[in-house]
Amino acid sequence: MTAAAAAALASAAGFGNLATQYPIGVAMDKIGNRRVAIFVCVICAMLAALLPLTVTGSIALPLVFLFGGMTGALYTIAIVEGTAANNDTNGVVAVIALAYTLGGFAGPVIGSLAVTLYPTIGLPCALAAGCIATLAPLLRGGARRNAVTAVHD
Repeated sequence: MTAAAAAALASAAGFGNLATQYPIGVAMDKIGNRRVAIFVCVICAMLAALLPLTVTGSIALPLVFLFGGMTGALYTIAIVEGTAANNDTNGVVAVIALAYTLGGFAGPVIGSLAVTLYPTIGLPCALAAGCIATLAPLLRGGARRNAVTAVHD
């Protein structure tokens, strides 16, 4: 892959993130945060599984655009849901920032291990597994309790 192609893919992901913020917000207002979060996690996992198709062909830019949009939507959903469910907005944002920081450390290690073990499908499988891990608590339902509340108890 050339540097120009890599830059185009990174730009597509960024523009996807930007373009989905408003539609995701509208969907959250109309059908609820949890349903949108489940939808976004399922779409993220499916798009992650399709990422090997980005190596060749014209599907790369639209696929990465959508993937960037859906992964960005997860952040939006976390902020909205966390701040709506808790009066400690600073604490919620701090916990979300901590989660993103930990993901920033763990993600490259897990991704590089996956690529080392399975060069063709390792990274898409690791990304899909992350999406499914995010989806699991949403499907489990039950009592709603966030990390900030748990820390203050």
